[in-house]
Amino acid sequence: MNFLVPALCVLCCYYITFVRVHLLSTAAFKYMLEYDLSADVRRAVLSSVAATTRTVAVILERTRDVKDVVRRLAYKVIAEKIHVRALTIAQRVHLLRQGLNDRTGRTFLCRAVGLVFALYHT
Repeated sequence: MNFLVPALCVLCCYYITFVRVHLLSTAAFKYMLEYDLSADVRRAVLSSVAATTRTVAVILERTRDVKDVVRRLAYKVIAEKIHVRALTIAQRVHLLRQGLNDRTGRTFLCRAVGLVFALYHT
């Protein structure tokens, strides 16, 4: 297990509690989501990051991740934390096309079911 995963849990506590640390931790989360090589770290960040206007674009980028597990979690986070109306129509169409064109069966099912339910209920 990567040593950054427990550190992310501690950082998440500060993320929720302090506004000043919130800005720093948001920048740290965005950096880890974009540039960290470990899929475990990217998964831990995705599961603990809050969906704000600053983080939505980075969460959407993780739907094109190399690892299947990270892509599935990104779609799950989008379905659970981000209201569909917060996304532009182009982003919605792009997410559906990506989800339906994915060759991995488990990721396809996760994306298709989650996104169609989210779009249907708006």
